[in-house]
Amino acid sequence: MNTPPLPRARPLDRNLQEKRGSVLIVTVVFATIAALGIGSYIRLAGTEMRMAHAQLYSNASLNLAEAGIEEALYAINLSSLAEEGWGGNGEPGALVKSVDGLDLGHGGRGAFRVRVSGLNSQSPVILSEGEVFSGGERRSIRQIEIVLSSRSLFANGIMADRIMMRGGNIEINSINSETGEILGNAKVASTSLEESSMDLGNAKIYGSVATRGWDPAMRPNSVITGEITDDFNSDLPAVIMPESDLPYHYYDGGPGALGDFDVGTLHFWTSNLNLSGGDELRVQGDVVLRVDNDIDITGEARITIEPGASLTIYVDGDVFIGGTGLVNQSGIPSNLQMYGTNPESQSFALAGTAAWHGALYAPTADVELRGGGGSGVFYGAVVGKEVTLRGGTTFYYDEKLAELAGGTTFAMANWRELFGEDRYSSF
Repeated sequence: MNTPPLPRARPLDRNLQEKRGSVLIVTVVFATIAALGIGSYIRLAGTEMRMAHAQLYSNASLNLAEAGIEEALYAINLSSLAEEGWGGNGEPGALVKSVDGLDLGHGGRGAFRVRVSGLNSQSPVILSEGEVFSGGERRSIRQIEIVLSSRSLFANGIMADRIMMRGGNIEINSINSETGEILGNAKVASTSLEESSMDLGNAKIYGSVATRGWDPAMRPNSVITGEITDDFNSDLPAVIMPESDLPYHYYDGGPGALGDFDVGTLHFWTSNLNLSGGDELRVQGDVVLRVDNDIDITGEARITIEPGASLTIYVDGDVFIGGTGLVNQSGIPSNLQMYGTNPESQSFALAGTAAWHGALYAPTADVELRGGGGSGVFYGAVVGKEVTLRGGTTFYYDEKLAELAGGTTFAMANWRELFGEDRYSSF
């Protein structure tokens, strides 16, 4: 039996072969493009992650540098540099501090180093360096330098632990003594943690009121045009009586004249300052007066500060200014500054009939402003332990006093980050 031959396979159609080849080529091309795209995406993602990490490290090191600034500013303002782990580095007038091993999370560690220089000046300089480590390597370092300036003791119009307003027609406002413009930015602030430390009565305050966590007592007719805040915090640093080893001239404490426009600042001292009847003490130049005990002005007596002159008084006893009062003929409050130096307690009563133009700082004193009389107007600023306003007192805070340097606390005057050649190589 003959077996029939198997049928022969027919060759693929040429068109079908070409189509299959094209599909394969297209698939390979798309696969290549996809692979390249995925690779590019992975590289881009990696680059973005590295950039994100670099930015994270950079921000963290800046935050650490700012933490160093805050550490230094806190210690300077509380006079605690000797108690907070600061030490010298061989540079006169400079102290340094380092804080290492700060845990930043995710394996990151941080440190900051800070240096304070110019401690005996009115403009100390703080240099702070923040540093971030990860995986045993330093990832980022940034440096900040700030220049400080002493803050005025008169940054507020009325500041005390307790502030009491005991009158039916008391007004508080602000003024610019240079231009005479009434500004409506009065600042009344209590430094006490105790409630009921500010009783505004029926006073009208054209400006702001600040406390430390409580609401001031007010009557139905009282007015406050600005903000009422409850997060105020400020210290009342003591004022030290100037040493007598300066070239002080003796003054007998009675009527007469002090100062000389042609000489410059002259220093005088007396045990007590007592003026009565028609007595007058004239200030005829820039005068610093040290009073070891009390000041008492009664009757028609007065102290007159002539135009272009100034008077700065340091007093350790009690003060009563009645009579015609203390007449500052320039009308510029900074030309009359009075400081209470007793570390325990004092009393100040300002009750003269002439308008008062001056700045009073007495952190341990009970201060009483008695309105009425000839004018009952006070221009300037008052700081005390307790300040009481009576009668028909009108008080204008001179905003120019906020520019008056000489306080023992400091604020930032200039901030800059150091780059390149400006960067300090070491501490």
